[in-house]
Amino acid sequence: VHHVGGGVVHTPNSNNDGTTLDAALKPVEDAIRQVSADGAYDQQPCYDAITCREAEPVVPPCKTVVIHQHGNGTAPPRPRDGTLRYIRKYGRKLWKRDSGSHCRSIADTMMFQLRVIGGEC
Repeated sequence: VHHVGGGVVHTPNSNNDGTTLDAALKPVEDAIRQVSADGAYDQQPCYDAITCREAEPVVPPCKTVVIHQHGNGTAPPRPRDGTLRYIRKYGRKLWKRDSGSHCRSIADTMMFQLRVIGGEC
């Protein structure tokens, strides 16, 4: 389920939500400041779709990932690498609080409760 521009885009359980993020963002005409998503979106195509819209990705990285581009590289910085550096320095709990990721988690919990009450589960 994607929450986009005040609406909701449902994806079938057979789809990885990350594969549909680009399509979910396309109908949004307004500028997007931030895209908050869960770990299913921790994949390069999702980061590309988000940064293409000049938005900030707030996606918890998998615990086993490594920094791809180190600080002495000449290519532009990668958002995921910045997140990893922050987590290494301050911890995952502070990253969640400081990035607003915890709000996404609260919203997901609320949507799940609505689905249970609504009989979709």
